[in-house]
Amino acid sequence: MIYICHKSHSNILMTKVHGVFTQQDFEEAFIPRLQEILAEFPTVSIVAEFENDFMGWELAALWREIKFSFEYLNVINKIAIIGNSSLLKWSFSVLHPLSHISIERFAHGEIEKAQAWAAIT
Repeated sequence: MIYICHKSHSNILMTKVHGVFTQQDFEEAFIPRLQEILAEFPTVSIVAEFENDFMGWELAALWREIKFSFEYLNVINKIAIIGNSSLLKWSFSVLHPLSHISIERFAHGEIEKAQAWAAIT
């Protein structure tokens, strides 16, 4: 499940992910909010906080996220990933070399540090 924590008039999309990230989360919560931000700003940075109960992606959501990466490649500035799970560490190591997008991983409790990093253009 995803919670959107975005502040108005900001090009930083803040999210918290619990449990399993589903295609429904992606299509009904994440993408619409991202598109709202892109209607106001030319680029967006994402701060994604993965809670300790994060168990991974539903297969359909993972496939949608891969397609998303190509669709929005030119409008995503940075991605800050907050979380300590080994799954996140693995996905970070796989995704980072494949993208020109700046991606940085932060430990739990470093939300302000992640936000500050995402805000730097």
